[in-house]
Amino acid sequence: MNEEKRPLKHFLSGLEFEFFLIDSKGRMKFNSDAVIKKANEIDSNASVVKECAKNMIELNAYPKQEPEQTIHQILQGMKVLITATEKNDSKLCSLACYPGSFEPKMRTETFYKAKEKIFGEEKFKIAGRAIGTHFHYTMPKGVFDKDKLVLKKLINSKLANSMMNAYNFLIAIDPALSTIMANSPFYESENLGKDSRVFVYRGGKKLHYPKGLYSKFLSIGGLPPYKQTLADLKYSIYRRKLLWKKALKKAGENPELVEQYKTYYDIGWNPVKVNKHDTLEQRGMDMNYLDNTMGIVSILNYLLFNIQNDFIQVIPSDIGLEEPFKLEGNLLFIPPHTHLRNKLQFRAAKFGFNSKSSKDYTKRFMNLAMKFVPKEQKEIIAPVKEIALNEESESDKILKLAKKLGWKENTLLEKEIAEKLALHSAEETIKRLKKTEKILEEFV
Repeated sequence: MNEEKRPLKHFLSGLEFEFFLIDSKGRMKFNSDAVIKKANEIDSNASVVKECAKNMIELNAYPKQEPEQTIHQILQGMKVLITATEKNDSKLCSLACYPGSFEPKMRTETFYKAKEKIFGEEKFKIAGRAIGTHFHYTMPKGVFDKDKLVLKKLINSKLANSMMNAYNFLIAIDPALSTIMANSPFYESENLGKDSRVFVYRGGKKLHYPKGLYSKFLSIGGLPPYKQTLADLKYSIYRRKLLWKKALKKAGENPELVEQYKTYYDIGWNPVKVNKHDTLEQRGMDMNYLDNTMGIVSILNYLLFNIQNDFIQVIPSDIGLEEPFKLEGNLLFIPPHTHLRNKLQFRAAKFGFNSKSSKDYTKRFMNLAMKFVPKEQKEIIAPVKEIALNEESESDKILKLAKKLGWKENTLLEKEIAEKLALHSAEETIKRLKKTEKILEEFV
């Protein structure tokens, strides 16, 4: 086998899935501890864990080699979780932001309490009102030190360059993923955009939303700029540690609390990050239904495999302004980070498919994906292709339903309508699970 084409290792992908818990009337519930306990009683292998608020719950799928195996693991865990919620008079809501207003009950363990002091009690509640989908993909072999849980120092390394190409690519596709996976048109009864979660979670001047959770800590929670070298990336992660220590001290907390993290790589909640599990993590997507997630997981899996395995060079350039994701031989062109962060990020979150630039960007992303996703994955990726072809995200569908129920644009969503939307999501969660299970029958 040609040295250039030799696989770097068996790449694996994993997934974190978050849910809200609601009652039979569509109101938020705060019984995640009871649901987690029941889920573990039903199946101790189901990875159901707590989140920062008691109205939220997380389900994990450990890394698998094939994307359909990852989804199948999530599917089995969801079945356990659905049974556990039914036993506790609850339902799973898959909206990335609950559409109505509510007061989350935040956890008070050490790290959560420290965050509350840094952000302030009210702003920290944003973390209890926004949920997402976190996709993990393993880095090339030998780039990450699994003992020290940090990136290695590598000079003139082809593997390090491969990892950096994948890292920058994940940043570049963020607006396309936001457009496709948008599922949060409302936040606290207000329609902030097609992807309201991006505004309230990241915030900042680039998004014209100073009230966001990480507005004053964008290097820790905002969309990061591309990194030119592994050394640049290593330093940026170390700098996050220093910034967090400073923030802890300013908030009256012991700055040495950072040493209690398993690794300082845990300090960082950006849409794209290096994870201590030897993975690149794309955590910028809205929470969404299982069939849509199945499609996007497959697409990301094959794109990243080819970028890393074939040593495709991901190049920020002016070519990427006019022809984003253009592939010429071994070169893949992406837009400059200023255009991405200053314009595309905002337009995708605010307007989704109603923005011509977001629509075109997403179309080019999908065209690239079709070059690498095998034909046998046709049914797997069909839900995402449908979203792109119809130019209609789940947020678009929710807004249509809200109008049908009586909501008028530029007004706050009424409590009763918000509850109906939440119940609709709970029904769709089960419906889409069954749809996904049927598609997976021939694969798993």
